[in-house]
Amino acid sequence: MQNQTNGIILYLSFLDGKAAFFIFLKSEFCEENIEFWSKCEEYRTLKSKEDLEARANIIYEEYVCCEAPKEINLDYQTRNAITVGLDNPSTTLFLQAQSKVYSLMENNSYPRFLHSVLVILAYLIRGIILPTTEV
Repeated sequence: MQNQTNGIILYLSFLDGKAAFFIFLKSEFCEENIEFWSKCEEYRTLKSKEDLEARANIIYEEYVCCEAPKEINLDYQTRNAITVGLDNPSTTLFLQAQSKVYSLMENNSYPRFLHSVLVILAYLIRGIILPTTEV
């Protein structure tokens, strides 16, 4: 599992890797996960209270609230903690939800992604050895 964990962290740190993973998730109808994760990464870099409040509401409305256009799968406690936290948002407001989404991608989507034809072809073209995964 360690190679797989390092693999997704490394893969998401490169723009072309992130883009390829996004395309794969889109093909599986779950691109909202990488979008939400990316928005949270950006959110955590904000400094001003005004920026935090504005962006928190945008992320909440787009991904977290019930019936959101790109609603992510969250348990009640996590969703509720975010709802309550919107009154005074901090840079860690979405951290628990982001961790859950990351774990979902790491354990479910990423192994399938590594075995997808597109990734195998990309690795073969570049002459790179495929990362190993434990399935």
